[in-house]
Amino acid sequence: MRKHRTDTKGIGEGLPSVISPQMLADLFGLSVKTIYDWVSQGRLDNCSRKRGKHWLINRDCAVEEIMSGKDWK
Repeated sequence: MRKHRTDTKGIGEGLPSVISPQMLADLFGLSVKTIYDWVSQGRLDNCSRKRGKHWLINRDCAVEEIMSGKDWK
C-alpha cells in the first residue's frame, strides 16, 4: 500500500526550525495538551527531544509527521 504524501512546503515557514509545543499547537489550532499527549504517546518521537525541563520540536519533521505520517490509533 502506498502512503499518501501531502505537500507540507510552506507550513510554519515563518517559525524557527526548532519550536516549542505551544508554537506547534498554535500552528495547527490545537491545544498544547494535545501536543504533549502526542509526545507522551510517541507520535512525535522522531521530531521531539527533551532538554532539561523543556521539549524542543523540529518544525519540519513535526509538520510532515502530522500531515502525512503513519496512521495513528
